[in-house]
Amino acid sequence: MKLNSHTQGEVEFDGQNIMQLSGNDLKQFRKHMQMVFQDPGGSLNEYMKVGDIITEPLLVHKVCKKSELGVRAKKLSGLWTKLTIARMPLPKLPRKILRMSC
Repeated sequence: MKLNSHTQGEVEFDGQNIMQLSGNDLKQFRKHMQMVFQDPGGSLNEYMKVGDIITEPLLVHKVCKKSELGVRAKKLSGLWTKLTIARMPLPKLPRKILRMSC
């Protein structure tokens, strides 16, 4: 994500050295990346619905219009079901995800 400046080395993603990106190229690259925090309980707003947490970056980065979020959320929910071992539906609140990971 290139949040800190570097003094040496490379960080390569998909064959591209992201440490050389700047300006609009870096902005475009960041649209395809996401920070993952080690403490999900501290990084998720427990009062927001999971669907809203997932779709919020789509609005921030202007990937889609607010009117398209429902369709996007359904697709993401389907992916969640495919990716979870228990084939569980996407929970409405983050605390339910945290209970699943314990």
